[in-house]
Amino acid sequence: MNLPSLQHARPRFRPGRILATPAAVEALTDANVPFISLLIRHVLGDWGDLAECDRQQNAREDTKSDIDR
Repeated sequence: MNLPSLQHARPRFRPGRILATPAAVEALTDANVPFISLLIRHVLGDWGDLAECDRQQNAREDTKSDIDR
């Protein structure tokens, strides 16, 4: 998996406490997917393929972010 370019990216929110279930850790390990790469994508606002309603919801929530712009 390629990490997103961090040159111009800024976090969209503070992730807080990060937890993963044993099953999630096992699935990521089996798929050879580094957990940190998914976490970075999420914090930077790369949520992958979403339905338009979900994309709009994320945009609305993003305006509530506690990250200074």
